Amino acid sequence: NDFVGQIMPTIKKEDSIEKIIYEFKKGPFSLAIKKAYDSPNKMIYLIIEEMSRGNCAAIFGDIFQLLDRNSDGESTYFVNNEFIAKDINSIINNQIKIPNNLTILGTVNTSDQNVYVMDTAFKRRFEWEYIPINPIGDAEDESKGFKNNADIKLRFREEDKIYKWADLYMSLNKFIASNEYLGLGEDKQIGQFFIK
Repeated sequence: NDFVGQIMPTIKKEDSIEKIIYEFKKGPFSLAIKKAYDSPNKMIYLIIEEMSRGNCAAIFGDIFQLLDRNSDGESTYFVNNEFIAKDINSIINNQIKIPNNLTILGTVNTSDQNVYVMDTAFKRRFEWEYIPINPIGDAEDESKGFKNNADIKLRFREEDKIYKWADLYMSLNKFIASNEYLGLGEDKQIGQFFIK
């Protein structure tokens, strides 16, 4: 699978004869783990955007068991994988573990309808942090106001009015959530970066 890597055909020239050989091309996980082993004093982050859009069991495969970490932050168990271990000098007998300097961050959008269900066994291997849909300001300079807060021009009864995006989307969310109107849950509301 592409996340770990895949065996790809390549053409190699030997004595002016072209041959097709099959080589392992590292995927994002294999590249991140190599970088973490090669730089033990540096934190490495592998970010997986919208993790629930794929079948996590199929994407992670046998490396799923590496997600269990001990108190030092290293994988509790190992997997044997010569393809991932290749080019990593500190790995012995192809026994791969996630080192404590590799952090995997994933985003999950609970309101998406066409996603795979993430089972509890997979979910419990991650710490979960709820990210609210409230407007985000500039952390370094509050005087800059909210990020992505453009002027939005709306026409109502032949009159143009200008609204700030943060005010508009929060008002829309009140309408979406209000039992008087739509009465939908928070996962149906829109966020600050719904439009750019």
